[in-house]
Amino acid sequence: MLYFWIIAVTFLLSTGAAITVSCTTQAISLLYAFFVPFGVMVYCGVLMGAADIVIRLLPRKIWNFEKAPFFVSKKEAKKYEKLGIKKWKDKAVPDLGKTAGFSKKHLDGSNEEYLLAFIKETCMGETLHAVGAVLPLTALIFCPIRDWYFVVFILIVNLFLNLLPCMIQRYNRYRLALVYTFKMRHQAERKSAIAQEDASDTSCL
Repeated sequence: MLYFWIIAVTFLLSTGAAITVSCTTQAISLLYAFFVPFGVMVYCGVLMGAADIVIRLLPRKIWNFEKAPFFVSKKEAKKYEKLGIKKWKDKAVPDLGKTAGFSKKHLDGSNEEYLLAFIKETCMGETLHAVGAVLPLTALIFCPIRDWYFVVFILIVNLFLNLLPCMIQRYNRYRLALVYTFKMRHQAERKSAIAQEDASDTSCL
């Protein structure tokens, strides 16, 4: 998976840069040169894990796809398509929704409740990745400025790797919302027709 290759290459490059500085300037030890890049990447992962726990404890009613910031317009969805999201969304980024029971491979489009739950899952996923993109920037507070030359590189890659899933979640939510809205409208029309038929039968009596 390209996503994991990027993470591995980022770690190798940042560690290599730190080791190079250690060998040429003696400003930092070899152990430190290995530990800081690894520590920053672990820090990013820990924050993501903590954010996921907090997000899933929040009331589900706040994940409303019809209101900002989770509402996705047709215009916005078209912009993602121009970026070729259909071609790379399933190849570049792993499907982590299956860990919560919402794998795209087993999407049940016939069940309105399941569709709504899936839509809410995309809202949570987007929020998680948005937090995961911004919160790790706090690593700069703990790292000396002399180490920023490789720490900033890790944080920029982390920002990019979380931006892509945010785009995917929003694009998927737009398509899921279309199906869900259509089904709910059709269901409402069917109930209205049945009610009218019942009323007509009653009046005949």
